[in-house]
Amino acid sequence: MKRKLYNQLVERKNSPARKPLVLEGARQVGKTWLMKEFGKNEYDNMVYVNCANNDFARNLFLHDLASQRIIRDIVANSGQRIVPGRTLIVFDEIQDAFKLYLLDVGLLGALSETPAGQMIVSNDVFKEYKGAFSENYVLQQLVTEVPVIYYYSKENSRVEVDFLIQMGSRVIPVEVKAEDNVKSKSLKQFVTIDYANKDLKGLRCSMKPYVDQGWMENIPLYGVLGYMGMLSCKEKVLFNGPARDDE
Repeated sequence: MKRKLYNQLVERKNSPARKPLVLEGARQVGKTWLMKEFGKNEYDNMVYVNCANNDFARNLFLHDLASQRIIRDIVANSGQRIVPGRTLIVFDEIQDAFKLYLLDVGLLGALSETPAGQMIVSNDVFKEYKGAFSENYVLQQLVTEVPVIYYYSKENSRVEVDFLIQMGSRVIPVEVKAEDNVKSKSLKQFVTIDYANKDLKGLRCSMKPYVDQGWMENIPLYGVLGYMGMLSCKEKVLFNGPARDDE
């Protein structure tokens, strides 16, 4: 299997239409080994960036995604030259550095070439993909009402919040769950411990039905758009005040 994947990487390298590659799969199956072996054998040099708990990698994508600036910073950090077509750049554990989303889930499905049927099957191999797909879907719903959306990650910690939004006077941390396990450790710590004095209420989007747990509301994924529209109307009323009878 590894030899087959290696040969596919070589074919892709020789294609004039190649684009950046995202290699997905279950953990501990040899993805990192495969890319390092590929870089060592097929390129003049390889720049390897492990994004897990790496402040450089996190800051690399913090302000913008300008490719020239990113490459310049990588050269300065690694001390290696980067030559187009002769240098392989590998970002390992990229999900720890930044979140990249597409305009809609249709594009994500097409680019990943993942069978649509896998979305409704309990399969660990596609677990990470389901999470990314669900996050992309929720983001599509959020942007209809929220112009600016943030991602939160606590330094020196595994705590992260998928989206951080503001609607009127309310700041809302949002977490997305695609699987049956909807434990929200990061969201709960963010709301009830790290920012307990801010009177926040979290929002979890999952396959579960609506429930209000006090510190957090859970809404089903299919109801995100309607919920955001309701919140938007509510905040506008609070901001502008109720309509007068003579209007």
